[in-house]
Order: sequence, then structure tokens, then C-alpha cells
Amino acid sequence: LFKALYGLEDAPKRWYETLTEFMLQIGWERSIWDECVFANVNGMRLMVYVDDIIISGPSRRMVDEFVVEIGKRFEIRVLGSLTYFLGINFDYDQDKGTIKLTQKTYIQKLMSKFGSDVTHGAPTPIVPGIKLHSEDAENAVRKDEYRSVIASLIYLSTGTRPDLAFTVSLLSRFFDAPADQHWAAVRRVLQYLYSSMDVGILLGAGENFYITVYSDSDWAGDLDLRRSTSGYLIYVDEALVSWNSKRQSIVALSSTEAEYVAVTEAIKEVIWCQGVISEALKTTVEVQVFVDNLPTINVLNKTKVSKGRTKHMDVRCKFIEQHIKEGTIVLNKVDGTENPADILTKPVALSVFRKMIKRLVE
Repeated sequence: LFKALYGLEDAPKRWYETLTEFMLQIGWERSIWDECVFANVNGMRLMVYVDDIIISGPSRRMVDEFVVEIGKRFEIRVLGSLTYFLGINFDYDQDKGTIKLTQKTYIQKLMSKFGSDVTHGAPTPIVPGIKLHSEDAENAVRKDEYRSVIASLIYLSTGTRPDLAFTVSLLSRFFDAPADQHWAAVRRVLQYLYSSMDVGILLGAGENFYITVYSDSDWAGDLDLRRSTSGYLIYVDEALVSWNSKRQSIVALSSTEAEYVAVTEAIKEVIWCQGVISEALKTTVEVQVFVDNLPTINVLNKTKVSKGRTKHMDVRCKFIEQHIKEGTIVLNKVDGTENPADILTKPVALSVFRKMIKRLVE
């Protein structure tokens, strides 16, 4: 075999190696933080997802010249300005200098497949205060369809809809035996989407490029395993760029430990974000991390710590303490009522959801 064929298992790797070789030959550099991002000295960026590519630059002329250059090496199809990519719609406001990312087209297709009978909306993606639990396998209902709809919702919740992150994470725990209670919760999500198709995240032109992180956890909230749920939000300036809601892999022995695990995951992610941005700007970017649990801050800052209660946590996250000592990350206390990551850890009340959602999506 002298040539990689489209569709073979090895083809994406071969294509990436060929593209990388070409980019390096023409003087571009590959990011050390994200190997699918390339940059040159003129401030241009190339982002690749398999064989789909986004090109950005300081001027349209520079972009057009590069398109001609890469077109000489590869057979390409130019789709024009970025308006739709991997299921995401891009809407520009030239006057405000913003880009709104939505998945309206994707949601419409999802609704036609799974929610064609939905006729009214819902104010939240999950009933406030609801407690879902696993059921026996004999009670499973439409298992394959359940997995299909949850998989579609996962792509949505990780793309442009952080308001769905907790609900989808919760529902994905019941893949093995989805029962009527879980299907009722799925329908609630579809009703919420019915009334919020245009919702998405708003990105603006950054000026200061500071990073803000909010972290939270719900201690032992999982009824089946008594594990806690972690949630975090990462902002660059005022734009939300990364988020996550996930059941923790261990059983936390206290709310402090649950918060400790949650902030660990947040800091691991923000270190990567910090690296990407610092590499692009050629300068270190400040990171402020907000947690609503004071004992967690004390543990990480090594103040007022009971060693007997926390020594089993020391080995897990020593690298966080190192970043705090170096000053690259600063921990702060935030009031629990002002922590937007709260809605990524549990089904909050409608008033709380309405207050916090404004800080996540537009």
C-alpha cells in the first residue's frame, strides 16, 4: 500500500502527518498545547478537524493568499466565510464585534428525529429538585433509542449549550437500563430545547485576556453510588470558553474533599487554556479561580488545615499547590449564591437557574 485511502483506519493519521509536514515546510509552527492548531509570524491561524479546516488572519487578503498556496498542494473546496462548522452556527455582529455560536440547525434535526410531538416549551432542562436513580434491567424501556438521543444531547451540551451540561451528564448514567422516569426527564430536555433553539454562547473581542474559573460540587448527590458531581466554568474576559459537569470517580468523604476534587479538574483544564492563550499572546495570562468552600481554599493554601482529615488528599493534587505557590493561579472565595457553576452540579430552583443562566448563554 503506497497511498492512504479515504475511510481506512490509518487514513486520518496519514493525512494529519502530510498536512503537518506541509505547514512546517512553509514556515508555520504547530501549537505545543493543541496539535490541531498552526500559526505563522503574521498572526494567522489554521485549525484542523480531520479534513475540515478553519483559517483566520488579520486581513482577508492574507487568508486568500494562503488559500491559493494550500490549494496548490492539496485538492480543496473553499466554502467562504465561516457560518457553519461541525453542526455549529456562527452569527456575527460587526457593530459589537461579537460572534454568537449556536446549534439551531442541529437542534432542529434532533427535534425532528426525537421530539416531533413536542408542542410546548419548559423553563428549565430538568425539573428542579428531582432525584433520579437506577432501576433494574427488566424495567428498561427503548434502550437503543435512549442511547441515541443522549448521544445527540451530549454533542449539543459540549458544543454550545452549557445550560444542558448537568442534565445530560445525569441522564447519561442510565444507559444500561433507561426506565420511564428517565424518559420523562429526556422529554423535559426536548421541551426546553423547543423553547430555546436560538440560545448559545457569545464570544467578544478580548482586551485584557484574563481567565476566570468558577468551580463547585454537590456532595454525595448521586443516589446510587453516593458520589459527588463536579462542575466548572472557564471564562476568557467575559466569554465562556470551557465547561464541564461530571460525576466524580471516587466517593468523597466530606464536602471539602468533593470541592477539592472539583477544583482539581477545573485547574487541570484551565492550565491547558492558559497555555493556549499565553502561547498565542506571547505572555502569561492571569488566572483567578473562585470556589464557594472556604475549607477547600484553606487546604490548598495550607492554612488552618487539619492534617488528619486531609492527608489522604495530598498526593492527588500536589501540582495545584505548586501553581498556587508560583502565582500562576490565585484562589478566591465566592458566595454560594453567586457561583454560576452551581447549576452544573444539581437540579436548582427555577429562580436560581434564571439568575445563573444569564452568565452562561445568550
